[in-house]
This record gives sequence, C-alpha cells and structure tokens, in this order.
Amino acid sequence: MQITILSVGGQTPEFIQHGLDTYTKRFRYPFTVTHRHLSNNHHGQDKRKQDSHVLQQALTKGAYTILLDVTGQTWTSEQLTKQLTTLQHTHQQITLIIGGSDGADDQLKASVHARWSLSALTFPHQLVRLLLTEQLYRAYSLITNHPYHRS
Repeated sequence: MQITILSVGGQTPEFIQHGLDTYTKRFRYPFTVTHRHLSNNHHGQDKRKQDSHVLQQALTKGAYTILLDVTGQTWTSEQLTKQLTTLQHTHQQITLIIGGSDGADDQLKASVHARWSLSALTFPHQLVRLLLTEQLYRAYSLITNHPYHRS
C-alpha cells in the first residue's frame, strides 16, 4: 500500500525533516510512505482557496483520500490500524491531505472520501506532518506485530 502525505506551506524545519526521515525509513513492504510538500506563492487570492486548489491539483486519481480536518472523525491508534487494514484490501494508494494554515475550503472537503481529526488541539502545520507519520508507523507496527507500539 502506497501512502502519500500531501501538504502545502513553507519550508520544513530541520528537526521536523529529521523526524520525518527517521520514521519514513522504518516502513517495509507492503507499506511505503512518501511526503509531497508543496509550496504555494499566494498572489492576493484567498489563502484557504489557493492552498486547497494546489492540493486538489496534486491528488492522484484513484487514490483513497483522507483530509485532516478539525471537524473530522477522531480515531485511536487501534482504530487507525483497523482503517488501514481495511483500506489495504480495497485500495493500492491512500493520500492523507494536510490543508494549509487556514484549513481546507468546502470544495476540497467535499471531494475527499473521508475526514479525520488528528486531535482537538491545534498544532503547527509542519508538526502535524511528523505526528501523522509517527501514527502511521505505529499502525504499521501493530499490523506487522512489531514491538514499537509497546516500547
């Protein structure tokens, strides 16, 4: 299963990139996780709409799409594992979308298959990428019976 984390925004801080690289390298077949971080130069347009448009244009046709959104469904690590296990049997590609700092517009929200809330807390956009990658690795470790989940 190919999982892509799609995001838009500024430059990634070095400590975040180090964490992303650390977790991303740990995945093994049949899971692969990649990051596509898109830059967006706002030219006087509505930032939310502009970011959402850039993200929507980058989506892969046929991928199961999940938008991280404050109004989305919350999952425990175990529920995320069950979701991924189910999706593994029905979809080859999953794209997790992290909206810009102003969130996603209604058009992007309506175009995705599901919406997931990482937390009721507000996190910096770049930190969400790291938290999400860690949670995907935790789910992967549960699926593959790796001891990480309990270490």
